[in-house]
Amino acid sequence: MEIIQQSTTFIKNFSNFALGNVRPDKRRRKNIYLNEIVRNVFKALEQSLDEKKVTPDLSDVEDSVASVRAFEIDWESILINLITNSIHAMERKTGNGRIIKVAVRNDKNNVLLTFSDSGCGIESGTEDAIYLPTFSTRRNNRGTVVGTGMGLSIVKTFVEEHSDGHISGQK
Repeated sequence: MEIIQQSTTFIKNFSNFALGNVRPDKRRRKNIYLNEIVRNVFKALEQSLDEKKVTPDLSDVEDSVASVRAFEIDWESILINLITNSIHAMERKTGNGRIIKVAVRNDKNNVLLTFSDSGCGIESGTEDAIYLPTFSTRRNNRGTVVGTGMGLSIVKTFVEEHSDGHISGQK
């Protein structure tokens, strides 16, 4: 019964968040503030993260950052993808050590967003491959690939082609 309640809560929270994404203004390229988007996404997913015992650390999200010309919906999708990957990376971690840390700050003429978690990290040797379409390190108990392997490929496209940014992953 508890699993059904948790699933229902997650679906309700995600649905409310997704319905907000159909607003036409989120699908227009405009000046956006990544610090605000980070805070809004984590606020929308707060209950679901609590249920997964994941603690967001947004202490390094600066209050005043330069705007970025981009699609708001793209950056919300980027964050959701990174959060989902983090939750997966922390699946086997027990206790209170499940932390997602996000930093947003001005860096010369750019805005730098740093995203990390206390999970298992990127498998050694896959640092470049993780952005390739259909590449996935997720496996079920039988060793079968889980998911489409498109998440980080889409994230890279959004960052580099839609926002004129750069993305890199580190172990």
